[in-house]
Amino acid sequence: MRLIIPPTFGSRLLNEQEGYVISIPAENQVILNINSNGSDAFIASSASTQAQILAIGDILTGTVNSAGRTQNITYIPGAFINISPQ
Repeated sequence: MRLIIPPTFGSRLLNEQEGYVISIPAENQVILNINSNGSDAFIASSASTQAQILAIGDILTGTVNSAGRTQNITYIPGAFINISPQ
């Protein structure tokens, strides 16, 4: 995931940082493996451009199945292609 944090939200050191989701403790929370030490606090803002967490790709791992399906589960290795601007 990549963090996009406009200046009005603070946390400038975390803007454009990339990491992996390691936990989803609630429907409106996500924990990433990004070190936030030294970053200023995130500030709630009513700015028209909101802070975002963007999916940017995967690491092309997982089960590869020649039939494409096993027990009604579709396996699509590398199904998410990184098209982010960086």
